[in-house]
Amino acid sequence: MTDLPPPATARDALTTVLLGHNAFQYMRAAVELGLFELLAREPGASRERIAAELDLQDRAVDILLLGVASLHLVDREDGGYRNSDAVTELINDGHWELVKAVVGFEAYITYAGLAWLFRVGELSEMLAAVRRRRTS
Repeated sequence: MTDLPPPATARDALTTVLLGHNAFQYMRAAVELGLFELLAREPGASRERIAAELDLQDRAVDILLLGVASLHLVDREDGGYRNSDAVTELINDGHWELVKAVVGFEAYITYAGLAWLFRVGELSEMLAAVRRRRTS
């Protein structure tokens, strides 16, 4: 079984928190491009087949496959790729549309709602306010 186990250490958990936005973006890209559906139809698809079907250039497909494989969303076997057991189960159990909806909600609603956080001036002000509270 290739499902991602729970973090074994506090360091693993911290890494998950610190890099969680990256993991989500790999998942989002794969969902929006249709990678998981492709692998459900064609388990064992080659890198070249995936690139052609998803209309991705070499570097883009390499980055996508490295990301989703490192997250254990897909497995590489015999030179091809297949969905992980967890993704396969979600698809087979009819829950994949819900997963796609949650990914879309997070990408287009939640992330958009956090846009203010990423404006440098406002983020700097927020951090300064936190520091002032700590020292007062």
